[in-house]
Amino acid sequence: MEDKDNPINIDEVKNLRERIRTKYDTYYKRDKVRFPTIDYNTNRGNYEPLRQSFVEEFYVVRGIDRVDNNLHIPSTNTLALLFTDDNYLPGKKILNTCRSYAEGKSTVIADTRNQPDSQTKTSPDTANRKLFMAGFIFLTGLVVYGIIKYLFPSRASDLVIHTPHNAETVPRIVAIEGNVSNADSVWVVVHPISWNRSYEPDGGWNKYFIQAPVKVESNGTWKCVLYIGSTNAGEAGVKWQIRAFVNPEQDYKSLYTSSDLYHQWPKAELSTQAIEVTRGPKNE
Repeated sequence: MEDKDNPINIDEVKNLRERIRTKYDTYYKRDKVRFPTIDYNTNRGNYEPLRQSFVEEFYVVRGIDRVDNNLHIPSTNTLALLFTDDNYLPGKKILNTCRSYAEGKSTVIADTRNQPDSQTKTSPDTANRKLFMAGFIFLTGLVVYGIIKYLFPSRASDLVIHTPHNAETVPRIVAIEGNVSNADSVWVVVHPISWNRSYEPDGGWNKYFIQAPVKVESNGTWKCVLYIGSTNAGEAGVKWQIRAFVNPEQDYKSLYTSSDLYHQWPKAELSTQAIEVTRGPKNE
């Protein structure tokens, strides 16, 4: 029945129906799965999506407390009566709830029922502050990343020699190629492990010949030319070991500027196992 404190007539009910339909249509356009098309007939089961749109509007979109409020969400039976029975006049709470549903703005997300629209808009100053903070966080991240990379650089790894191959006979001048990760240069050292005593009676066991440092390409490859001994034909048949090093100790690097001979394999951050080759008779 009609509430004495909230008079309404049939014409107003008909107008309210249309406004509720219009409001529900905005939910239908937003999510056609949850809020499908409704047949507004006497089948109260048809009105469940409409009832759910009331719940969505008040408790989700507007953020109204589910317990402490003056709402009365209409049941599916009440909605069926509202849309099909021209003699039905809803009570005060249901009427006010339906009016609020039809007249409110579903784009307003509020924690109170009477918050002005202006409070929900983002001011230019707020937008600028958010943009500034986003830029500040991004730049700070770049600086921190750079500091970490400087203090904790990636360690060199995957150092290999592809050619020449182990047990291969090579000329005095031979090309060497390999790969490495996270390195700028590679140092190659050659060392005789057998010697022609008729050529050099004291042997060459403690001789480690330093080659010029090799630049590593951006794809991690490196290559250079090695000199296996001298042009003396007496060195033919001598066996040599070849190893590659990354970041050798500092005194080794300094020694290269004044001499190409060292007394042992250098200590370094990374090195390969030795490959063994035999010096052939060819001097070029």
